[in-house]
Amino acid sequence: MELFQLVNPDKSSITCVGYAPSCGRRCRNPIAYHNVQAAKALMRRVVRPGVSNTDLKEMLFDLAEYTLCRRYHQDQAKNVSNRWFALVQRHRDDEDDHGSDTSDDDDNDSYDGASSTSSSSDDSNDDDNDNAEELRRRFDELETLQQEFEELLQRQRQSLQDRMSRSTLTAQRRRSQEDRRLASEPSHSRTTQERRDNEEALRNAEVVRQETDFLAAQRAREAAREQLRCDRAERAKQEEARRQAQAKREAEAKANAKVKAEAEAEAEAERLRKEEQEAERARLDHERQAKEQKEQQQSRLSSWEIAWLRYEAAWADITPKGDTAAIDTDIRTSQIWPTKSGLFASCCEEDVRAFFRCQPGDVSRRILRRRAFRWHPDHAARLFAYVADEVVVGELLKTVTMISQVVIGIMGVAVQ
Repeated sequence: MELFQLVNPDKSSITCVGYAPSCGRRCRNPIAYHNVQAAKALMRRVVRPGVSNTDLKEMLFDLAEYTLCRRYHQDQAKNVSNRWFALVQRHRDDEDDHGSDTSDDDDNDSYDGASSTSSSSDDSNDDDNDNAEELRRRFDELETLQQEFEELLQRQRQSLQDRMSRSTLTAQRRRSQEDRRLASEPSHSRTTQERRDNEEALRNAEVVRQETDFLAAQRAREAAREQLRCDRAERAKQEEARRQAQAKREAEAKANAKVKAEAEAEAEAERLRKEEQEAERARLDHERQAKEQKEQQQSRLSSWEIAWLRYEAAWADITPKGDTAAIDTDIRTSQIWPTKSGLFASCCEEDVRAFFRCQPGDVSRRILRRRAFRWHPDHAARLFAYVADEVVVGELLKTVTMISQVVIGIMGVAVQ
């Protein structure tokens, strides 16, 4: 009992050997008296020498079912029996080691070597056989247990009937003997014998009651085991259904994930396609704008070139003999003025500066100096020498001075 730890130290009595996960401790439910007696009988068979591993495992499994509470922990019978099997094996090994230490060295060395070899070979063979027959034994376990219990109940019923028959015959013989003896004895002896008969009847009734209780307990235990087997089969069925449902959910999740991934890939491809289209559209717009700007620039350059050709042609017309020749025409109506229109009315500093900055071709310092000399106030006085109105002369002189300063400024910038 110490080896299997049936006595719970928390209760100082025999309780269920199962583990209660909700409380984090051993179960404290008591075990029925008849189950405790059956467990003790099994433990006496377990400790006998010569018990094979297969029989030992079966007995330990039955012992676990006897010592586990019916309500909560019958499903722990397999784990408990395996733990006890390891304890019994270790206990047997310890006893073998102790016996080998106390025996004669020479004889026991050879004997222990042979016995350990044989025992190890037997254990290994038993383990191999157990492993090989494990699957088959599990399938046949329920039928075998049912047959064994039916045979046990049959034997117990037959034994009870035999004992009851023998008890009845014995009681009848005793009563007949007592009747004959009382017939020859006084009345007080007859009273004593009646009291003894009553006590014997009570004892027989108690024996019958105990046997009946034992059979009822056996039937209850068989019903509990049958219910346990049904519960295990139902749990296995539910577990299989749960696994199938889980596999179905996983397959659906994978299919949904695949569809989602395909949709995301299509959306990403569509987004990339739109981005490429937007980039292509932006590139085309940029090229179109650049082309328009280039065309506008070319058109502007062409218009400035035309203005400069008109400007040079106008100067050639009024000064056919060179820039120092006298001028006898009204320069206010001529197109010699350095603006895009060539008119005196549009001659302002901004237009003059824009006109000289848009000179076609390469402009050297010598060319700029010659053009600055053309509009120098002292040199340009010949342009309006014929004008008699001093106000007009002042306006012309002011305009010529402005043009000269703009050209000199542009020439300074060009030199830097």
